[in-house]
Amino acid sequence: MGSVVAISSPGSGDVSDLLAKMLEALGHRGPALGIAGPGGVLHPACAGDIAGVGPRAIGCNFKRILPGDPPQPLSAGEDPIVFDGRIFSPDGDLGGLLEGSGLDRFERLLALSEGAYAFAALCGDSIILGRDPLGLKPLYFGTGGGIFAAASEAKALWAIGISEARSFPPGSLCVVKGDGIAFRRVRAVERRRVERMGLRDAEARLGELMERSMRARLRDVKRVAIAFSGGLDSSIVAWMARAIGKDVLLISTSMKGGDELEFAKWAAGEIGAPLVPVEGGLEDVRRDLGRILWLIEDPDPLKVAIAIPLHWVLREASALGFAVALTGQGADECFGGYMRALRAYSSGGPRLAREALFEGIRDSHLVNFERDDKVGSASSVELRLPFADTAIVDFALSLPLGLLLDARRGERKVLLRALARGIGLPERIASRPKRAIQYSTGVHKALAAIARGAGRAPREFLRGEFERIFGPSVGINPPPDRWAMASSRAP
Repeated sequence: MGSVVAISSPGSGDVSDLLAKMLEALGHRGPALGIAGPGGVLHPACAGDIAGVGPRAIGCNFKRILPGDPPQPLSAGEDPIVFDGRIFSPDGDLGGLLEGSGLDRFERLLALSEGAYAFAALCGDSIILGRDPLGLKPLYFGTGGGIFAAASEAKALWAIGISEARSFPPGSLCVVKGDGIAFRRVRAVERRRVERMGLRDAEARLGELMERSMRARLRDVKRVAIAFSGGLDSSIVAWMARAIGKDVLLISTSMKGGDELEFAKWAAGEIGAPLVPVEGGLEDVRRDLGRILWLIEDPDPLKVAIAIPLHWVLREASALGFAVALTGQGADECFGGYMRALRAYSSGGPRLAREALFEGIRDSHLVNFERDDKVGSASSVELRLPFADTAIVDFALSLPLGLLLDARRGERKVLLRALARGIGLPERIASRPKRAIQYSTGVHKALAAIARGAGRAPREFLRGEFERIFGPSVGINPPPDRWAMASSRAP
């Protein structure tokens, strides 16, 4: 775990001071520093020691999550690379994937490997950046004042005066050379041809894919924490983690006095795993609000209300000594968990519903993955998402709509509920209606109460708190189409 930082000045100006500011802004992602510039690889004791780097550099804040995690920068052939994330493919040795020279090795990494990662490599007079196909690890880029910069969090760009950060397109490479900036899409979420498939065959196939995903994501750990609500998604993850022999701890959270913890305790008992409850109060929300806004870099009320309970869960996991945690994130997007898909069906029929499902998967990095990774980084817990697996995503996109939604009965996650029954989860879990974490925990009500106490609506209040932390002129935007596929130049 750590950060990725890259900066390039098309002229001959030294970027040392700017690089130092970026790494300082990301100090919470790792205490150890590693940088590489034209002069070689350095490991400064602190950001203030960075000097004489030259006109381009890459860097990282490094934090060892697992005992075998090597210090960074690493080597991509003869070139230094900073790599934030994990390869889950069975043959996923990073050094082997990056053997050779040229752009082909990085294309091979994106095209062939399963993982959650972002990276920056210094290859002669070029910087090459990339991000996994689903966008599970955050990466942002921006330009300003003749500078191109990229980093794991937008605050590193804001720290050097680049006010408009853009989310790096998943499954893409970017080559920065001189004042040229060229993006190339390698492997991204795409529409799939719908396959003819019955419920029983689809259930069997999904079971196989989920077991493979779970084994891949847990092969290097014996014990794992799971963010657990007792709902469908987290219960499947918990059940399957136990089924493959892992030592599982379930962690559930709610506002004090809520009733969700009682159901979670019952569900944990049915699964046969211990559960740790974490209760918060209004003052806890008030205390953590500023930290959460700073971490997720977004004042959106929905994102804030999701991030706070996740923060409580992962903070508890870290305190209990867990390095890795699982969540059920990605299940709603893949298998029709959101009400908007049913609404789209009602207003526009199957075509509009399928488009809504596709867009939900395609945009998951903007809506969920980036936020959750930033929350995990603050607690030194590596989040892994079994449902956010490229094979599962491709499978979900190829399913007949009737295996995702039953519009006549208003039922969502048809296939996922069948899988839950098939692996032996109780019917109370398999048929349980979805309750979003921000509502089930009661955090959205707490945020509304805090905003009301300040005499403002939640959105207005959170925007004001965000601007108090970062200022009024910064933000994050998705990349426009021209950045995704075309070449450009740093202004």
